Amino acid sequence: STQGYSSAASDVYKRQFEYSGENSFCGCHQEGDEMTLTLIDVFLKKKGYLEPKTFYELFENTVIKLPEIIYKGNLTQEFIQSINENDWTKPDCKYPTVKEGVVCKRTTMLKGQRLPMVKVKTNWWLNKLKEKYPDNWKELE
Repeated sequence: STQGYSSAASDVYKRQFEYSGENSFCGCHQEGDEMTLTLIDVFLKKKGYLEPKTFYELFENTVIKLPEIIYKGNLTQEFIQSINENDWTKPDCKYPTVKEGVVCKRTTMLKGQRLPMVKVKTNWWLNKLKEKYPDNWKELE
C-alpha cells in the first residue's frame, strides 16, 4: 500500500492508497498492466482511523475507488478459515476477488479505543510469497 500526504493538510489527516494491477504482487507490478488506485484508509489527527461506516458514507458516492466489502458480521473462526482457504484461481472459490486476504475492522469504537483491525491472509498468497521470496518471506508478510 502507499501512504499519501497532502502537504497543506498533512498535519490534519493522512490517507492510504493501494496501487495495483491485475498481476501486482507484494508491491511489484507488471509492465503493461492497467493500474488502479484504491483508497483504503483515512487517519484524522487526534481522532484516528475512520470507522468503516463513516469511511463508506464519506466516499462511496464519489469517483474514488474503494475496497470491496465481502463480509459484514462477527469475526468468526469460520470466516477466517474461509479466507485462509480461498484460492481465487479455482472456479468454485467463495471470494473470487480476494487474492492476498482481507482487513477486518470493527464498525464501532468504544470511547478512547483505537480502531481494532486484523489482517487475514489467504494460503494462496502466503504460498506464493514463500515461493517468490524463500529467504525473507516472513519480513514481507
